Amino acid sequence: MSNLKKIVLVLLSVCVLFLVLGAGLLWIFLPSNEWVKNGIETKLAQAVNTRIGIGAISVGLSLKGPVTVVATDITTFGHSGQENLRISKIEMTPALLALFRGMLSISAIEMSGVKAVVTLNADGLQDYPFVPLPVTSQGPLGADPTGGNSTSHADPVQIEEKTRSQDHQPSMTWSIDSVKARDVALDLVDRRHDSEKPGLTSIAISEMTLRQDGAPNTFKVNMIGAAQTKGHDGAAKFAVQGSVGLNSGLDGMQSAQFKATVDIADLAMASTFLPDYASALDQLNIKGATIGVDYHSGSFAKVSLSGLIGQTKSDTALLKMTSQADLSADLATVTKFETTLEASNTPVSLITQFLKNPSMNWEGGTFDGMLSVNSNQGGVWAAKAALKFQDIKQSSWRWIPLRSPSIDFVVTGGSERLEIEDFKVIDQTGSLNLSGIVLQPWLDSRVLDLNVACSLKSLSNILSDLDSLNGFNVNGPVAFTGSVKGPLAKAQFELKADMSSAAFDFLGSIAKPTGKKGLLWLKGVTVQTAGKGNGALGVDATCGADFFETTVTAAGPKSVMKDVNISFKSRLDYDSQGLDIKEAELDLRRHNGPSPIAKIKGNILGITPGPLKLSATISANIDQQLVKSLGLDNGDKLRIAGQTSIALKINEARGSYSFNLDAPLKQLDISFEESFKKKQGVDGSINLSGAYSKKATKLGSGSITLPGLLILASGTISDQKSDSADLDINLKEADLKKLSLYFPELSGHGLSGKIRGLVTLKREKNGFEPHGSFQLDSVQIRPEKSMLTFDGISGSTKVKGMNLDELTLDGRIKGFVEAPIKCSGRLQDFHSMNTMKGALSVHVGKGVIRLQNFKGNLAKSQALLGALGATLLNNPSINSPEFSQISGDFRIAAGQAETNNLRQVGGDLKSGIIGSMDLRSQTLNASLGAKVMVNPPEQIGKIPAVKELVKKHEGLLKIIGLDKELKRFGIDAGETKQGDPEPAKLSKTPINLFFRLSGNAGSPNVTPVLENSLGEHTASKLKALTE
Repeated sequence: MSNLKKIVLVLLSVCVLFLVLGAGLLWIFLPSNEWVKNGIETKLAQAVNTRIGIGAISVGLSLKGPVTVVATDITTFGHSGQENLRISKIEMTPALLALFRGMLSISAIEMSGVKAVVTLNADGLQDYPFVPLPVTSQGPLGADPTGGNSTSHADPVQIEEKTRSQDHQPSMTWSIDSVKARDVALDLVDRRHDSEKPGLTSIAISEMTLRQDGAPNTFKVNMIGAAQTKGHDGAAKFAVQGSVGLNSGLDGMQSAQFKATVDIADLAMASTFLPDYASALDQLNIKGATIGVDYHSGSFAKVSLSGLIGQTKSDTALLKMTSQADLSADLATVTKFETTLEASNTPVSLITQFLKNPSMNWEGGTFDGMLSVNSNQGGVWAAKAALKFQDIKQSSWRWIPLRSPSIDFVVTGGSERLEIEDFKVIDQTGSLNLSGIVLQPWLDSRVLDLNVACSLKSLSNILSDLDSLNGFNVNGPVAFTGSVKGPLAKAQFELKADMSSAAFDFLGSIAKPTGKKGLLWLKGVTVQTAGKGNGALGVDATCGADFFETTVTAAGPKSVMKDVNISFKSRLDYDSQGLDIKEAELDLRRHNGPSPIAKIKGNILGITPGPLKLSATISANIDQQLVKSLGLDNGDKLRIAGQTSIALKINEARGSYSFNLDAPLKQLDISFEESFKKKQGVDGSINLSGAYSKKATKLGSGSITLPGLLILASGTISDQKSDSADLDINLKEADLKKLSLYFPELSGHGLSGKIRGLVTLKREKNGFEPHGSFQLDSVQIRPEKSMLTFDGISGSTKVKGMNLDELTLDGRIKGFVEAPIKCSGRLQDFHSMNTMKGALSVHVGKGVIRLQNFKGNLAKSQALLGALGATLLNNPSINSPEFSQISGDFRIAAGQAETNNLRQVGGDLKSGIIGSMDLRSQTLNASLGAKVMVNPPEQIGKIPAVKELVKKHEGLLKIIGLDKELKRFGIDAGETKQGDPEPAKLSKTPINLFFRLSGNAGSPNVTPVLENSLGEHTASKLKALTE
C-alpha cells in the first residue's frame, strides 16, 4: 500500500510540475504572441521568398510537447494577385530547453491541407508559390492581395531585426528535427495555348517527411505521390528519396541529393505544356524512369535522367534514354549537357507520328541505332547519329522514296556557328551527302555555306508521287550537285542534275535513251518579298534543260522525229504569291542541224497557287517530219513547209484552261494532196480561242482566212466522257475566182461566184468527217478556149464525209449551146479528181445549137463531104437549129466522166454522144452521131464520083426512066427534051452523120467518120439516140 501511494504521489508531482512548467511557459509567451507571429511570418517568408499571410497563430499546451504553436490559413499570392498557396494548418513544436533560455526554436513541423498552384500565363509571366532554392536575400515577391502599397512589404530579415529592437523580445530560431506533410496537392495550370480552357496537371503527395540526418541541418527526404492530367486517364506514381542540407538559418540550401523514380507515366500528361508539333507524344510513355539530383551550394549541380520510352498501349520499349546535365551554382545556367537515345528494333511509326508530316507517310519498318547530343559551358554542342532502317513499306513520300536507309551525321554548333561536318543518307535507291557551315544559325540574318551531292538510281518513284510531274518517267541513275552561299535573304544557290546515264520519257511524246547527254540546272538568288508575302523569302533564278538526240512523238508511232536536241531556259520568279516562269525559250532542232525546227518564247504566270496565265510566241521552221510528229499530216495528206511565228496565250481558272492562238500563214507552203496548195507569200491566218480541261476541249471561236476565203469554227474538239467531237464549220465566204489560186483543180475553168456552207465535223474512226450542206450562188464557169460556158449557177448539196448527196444545180449554158441547164446527182470521195466517183444527170431545156461554131471543123471535112458539106454549112435551118431538150447521165470514176446516153432532140437536128472526158486534163474521147433533115441538094450531082457513075450508065438510066428521078436529087443523066414534065420536088430527107470527138473539150477536134469505122454496137447506139 505504501508503494502504491509513493507511485501515485510521484505521478501527481510530475503532473503538477508539468502544469506549473506549462503555466510558466504560457506566462512567458502569451504576452508576446504578436512577437511569435511576426517571427514565424519572417521565417516563412524567407523560406518561400515571397510575402506570406497568416490567418492566426495560437500557443497552447499539447501532448506532443509542453507547448505547441499552431498557425492557420497560411497563404501566398502570385503576380496577378491570385492566391497560389494555402496551408490549412501548420503545427510547430518549440524546443523545451530553448524556451527556458528565452528563445523560440522550432524542432518539429506538421502541415496539413496544403494546396499549391503553379500558373504558366500566355503573356510569359509565371506564378509560383515559392522560388526554388537556394533562397536569395531579395524582398518578398508577388502582389499585395489587400491592395496596399508595396512599400508596406518590408524585407523579412529587416522585419526580424526591427522586432528585436523595438520589443526587446527573445530571438527566434529554427532548429528543426523533422517536417511532416499530409494532404498535399499541387496544380500545374497552363494558359499559354488557351486561356479559357487551360491545361491542368494535378500532383497529389500522399506522404512527405524530412528528418534530421545526424549532421546539423541535414535532412533525409521521402516523398510518395501521383500525378494526373485533366482529360487523360491514368496516373503516374512516383517516389522521391534523398537528403538536403540547409544553412544554419534554415533559409538557404547548402546541398541536395535526390533520386526520384517513376514506375510508368504517359507523356500525354505533359502534352498541354508542349508545342503543337510535339503532340505525337500522346502516344508514348516512359517506363522505369530515374531522375537524379546532386547539388552543392557554390560548387555545382548535376541532374541525370534515364528510362525506357514505349508506346502507350504496349509493354515493348522503343527507346532507351540516358541524359545528364551540369548546372551552374545558382542553377540558372546549363554548363554541360549530354543525352543519348538508343533504338533497337524500334517501329518507324514513332518518327512519323512525331513529325506528323502529311508528305511523309511511311508504313511498317523498324530502325536501330543511336543519337547523342552534348554541349559544354561555352554553348558549343554536338549531335551525332548512326541510324539504320529496315523494311519500310512506303505509301507516300514526296521527295525521297526510302526503303532501308542508313542515316549518319555529325553536327556541331553554338550560338554563332553551326557546322554540318557530315550528313549522309545511303539507301538502295541512292545516296545523299550534305556538308557546310551556317553562321548566326538562330537569327534571320543567318549566313549559309552549304554543299549537297545526291545520287539516285531512279527518279520514277519520286515523279510518280508528284501530281504536277505526272507522266514524267526517268529510269536510270541521276546525279545532283548543289550549293547555297551567302546571307539567307540574298543567298546564291545552284543546282545541277546530270541525266546522261538515265533514260526518260514524258507523256510518250519526248524520249531520251540511256547514254545520250541530258542536263538540268537551276541558278539564282533568294530575295526578300516584303509587301508580297509578309517578308517571306522568294527566289529570282534562271533554270534550264538540255537533252540531246531525243525522239519526239506527237500522234502515235508513225509520227516520230528522231535525233532531236531540246534546249530550254527561263527565268523563275517565286514568292508567296506563286511561281512565275518568265522569258522562257524552248528550242528544238535536229542533232547537228543548222537551224531550229521550232523556237518557243513565252511566259507562264501564277503556276501556284493562283490561276495560270501563259503567253507564248512560237517560231517554227516547219517541214513534213514536224507535221507528222504533230499528228497533222492526216496520213501524209497534209504537207506544210516554211517558217512562221505563232502567238499563244493560256489562262487557267478552276481547273479549266482558256487559250487563244494566232498563226500567220503567209510564209508557209501548205498543201493537202493535190486538191489544195497555198504558196508561200499568199496572205492567210488561223485564229483559235477556246477552253481545255480534263473533261473536254472546246473551241469557242476559230477562223481560217485566205484571200477570198473565210471559214469560221466553233464547238467541241474532244469530249472525254463521250469520246466524241462536234465542230461546227461555217464557210462564211468563198470566192471561187480567188480560190482557184490554191485549189489547182479549180484553175483553168474560169470560175467565179460564191460558195457558202455550214458543216459539222464529227469524230469518226478515221478522224474528223464533215456533215452539213453547201450552197452555190451565181457561179460562172468559163473555161479557156471552150465553146461552152455556164452562167448564174445556183444550187446546193449535202455533205457527209467526203460525199456530196442530193446535189442540185440550176443555171444557163452558153456558147455552142444556149439553154437553161439543170444537174443532179451524187458524188463520193470528191476531195480529189483521182478518187471521185458517182453519178450525175444533166437536163438542158429548150434552146439552140450554134453550129457555126463548128464551121472550122466542118470545113476540114469538105474533101470528104464535097458539095453536101457546103450544103450543110450554107443551110440557115442547120446553122442554128433549135431543140427541145438535151439530157443524159454521166458515170464518174477514176478521174473520168463517161456517158452512153447523152442526146439532143427537137428541130431538124438530132444527135447523140457516147464516150468519156478526162476531168483532170479535160480531154475528150467520144463518138457523135447526128441525124440532119435536109432538102435534096442540087449540088449532089456535082460530086465527082456521082457524075462519073451517072455518065457511065447514062443510056441505061434513060431506058429505064431513072434519069428523071435522079434529076430530083440534082443529078443530070443527059439532055432534057423540051416538053418533058418537071420532076416533083422531094420532101426533107434525113441524113446520118458520124464524127469522132477528141482533144480539149473547150475546142475539140471534130472528125467525120464512116459508120462502119465505129463498130456495130457504137453505130447502133448512136442511131438509137437520134431516133
